[in-house]
Formats: sequence, structure tokens, C-alpha cells
Amino acid sequence: MSQVKKLDNQSLFYINTVGTAAAVISSVALLPQVFNVILTKNVEGLSLSTTLLIMVTTALWIFYHIKMGTYPPLVSASFNFIFAGILSYYIISIRNDQTNNDYVLFKK
Repeated sequence: MSQVKKLDNQSLFYINTVGTAAAVISSVALLPQVFNVILTKNVEGLSLSTTLLIMVTTALWIFYHIKMGTYPPLVSASFNFIFAGILSYYIISIRNDQTNNDYVLFKK
């Protein structure tokens, strides 16, 4: 069995700094793509199934962090969920406008 390693305050500080940086970067990772889609209305090459999978996985992470009481990663996961939702909405909406169909989930 592995043993839990006790860390000093300086080590904890560095670990928490890295974790915070990862959470911030993860939170804004989809933002450039969201802005690009909103500004250009171009969803060519974007996968709706990928954005939906991101939403499912982040929903699971949100549930996990709520149950564990780990709130900083919960905030990060929540932003990912929101941005993936916005991206999914635009992919569906723009593809519907381009094809004049009532509802298109996946590009033909």
C-alpha cells in the first residue's frame, strides 16, 4: 500500500499554485473557440459530439466536486460546462441556419 506523504507549507503552496493555474487555464480553454464561432459564424470542422462529451464529463466533475466539497475545481468545471454549452448551441444553430432544416445535430 502507498503511504500518504506529509508536505510542508512551502510544498503545499507550490502544489496549490500549480492546481490553481491548471483550473484557470482549464476554465478559459474553450473561450477562444467560443469567441471565434460567435464572431465568424463558422462551425466548419467543429465536432458537436466532442462539445457534448465535454459537457457530459464536466457535469460528472461538477457532481464529484460538489460531493467532495472541493470548490475551486468546481468553479473551473462549471465554466467548462457553460462554454461547451454555448459552443454546442452555436454549432446546432448555425448548422440549422445553413441547411434550413428544423434540427440538425450532426454535420452531413
